[in-house]
Amino acid sequence: MSVSKKPASGSVPPVESKSAEDTFQHLLLELSWAAAQGGDSSSLVEFFCAETRKFLRVSGAYYWRLEENEGLIAVGADGHLAERFRAARLQLSEAAVATDAVRRRQTCYVNHLDSQQYAMAGEFGARALMAAPVVLFGKVTGVAVFLHNSDPDFFQPDLAAKVTILAAQLGSLLEYVRLAHTSDQHRKRADDLMTLALELGSSLRLPDLVRNFTAHAAKILGARVGALALAQGTLLEIVALHDPAGEPERGVLRSLNTQLTERVQQIADVLCVAANEFLGAGLAAQLGWQQLTLARLSSANGDLLGVLCLADGSSADQPLLHAVIGQAAVALDNCRLFSRIAQANQHWMEIFDAMEDLIVVHDEGNRVLRVNRSLAESIGAGPAELIGISMRTLVASSQGNTGQACPFCRRPAEQDQDYLHPVLGR
Repeated sequence: MSVSKKPASGSVPPVESKSAEDTFQHLLLELSWAAAQGGDSSSLVEFFCAETRKFLRVSGAYYWRLEENEGLIAVGADGHLAERFRAARLQLSEAAVATDAVRRRQTCYVNHLDSQQYAMAGEFGARALMAAPVVLFGKVTGVAVFLHNSDPDFFQPDLAAKVTILAAQLGSLLEYVRLAHTSDQHRKRADDLMTLALELGSSLRLPDLVRNFTAHAAKILGARVGALALAQGTLLEIVALHDPAGEPERGVLRSLNTQLTERVQQIADVLCVAANEFLGAGLAAQLGWQQLTLARLSSANGDLLGVLCLADGSSADQPLLHAVIGQAAVALDNCRLFSRIAQANQHWMEIFDAMEDLIVVHDEGNRVLRVNRSLAESIGAGPAELIGISMRTLVASSQGNTGQACPFCRRPAEQDQDYLHPVLGR
């Protein structure tokens, strides 16, 4: 959400008093209100520059962000030559009022500015300039700068005091915005992981699971491309690939399988590497991948399940990545277990149907649950037609009432005897 320069409904009400102190207090409240609206730091800085320029009645208000090893980088401006300022950079070694403020860690101002001594200020037509460092936890994080291009005696100690307070307020509000953004990221991460867990938990078929997981993992971790290779014996094979540009040719995928198989031992946990370094320049170019994050998926006993490949994403969030691959490993283990159970059940069914003996399975209410093919054929019906009928209907006994709904279920004294159907003779 962008912070508007003129707050609408819900903004701080205007003060009726026109005293300087009341106006200054109102400005501080406006800045706090702007930060509370949920905008990003850039919007807050722009709002700060616009409002402080009006309050101080200067020609221009500007903000530098201090980056380690990069110096001062322009991030916000309002008023005189604002667009030109936004493209500026300033090294701490250069002579400038802003760099003086960083070194001294206090508000500095220069009236009757010498354009030869302060070259950049001279280029902006400054006659007077004030700079206040933004300090957070004892560290300078930026500099607020105010310029007047007509009055060479504009800045005075009382303005310096107010600007010092404003810079301190800005530092606190920027930290608040950063923490709010971090909180939103953590909440989104939790939501993404919950969605992934639900998706994986509902996918017991391997094709569905790998497709859903690969697409979600790429989205959650901010990768352009996601690929999942599963271990097939001693080989790794790509089983799912999420790429908005489309799937590569089969020959390219075979080459990728080969490279992953040959170099999987290099992936002890998570490996971040240039794609051409890991895959070779030719294969990386064919895939169109620049950067690779490779994560090993292992079962509970440490066996290799597969490798998740993420290409061309933002710098990997290691805790989030580990959470994602942890969920995937559990889901893959469960899916494989389910597949083994399904295969065992299918094997049992094949044996069940292949037996020549007449076999029926019923529940406690003597309703048929399953019959083998031999029994169904002996009656002249399909196996599915017999499911759910009673055992008395299935077996017409000529031996009278045995006191049992199912004549196949023998009394304890007869359990060592086979049952012979009087009609079928089996």
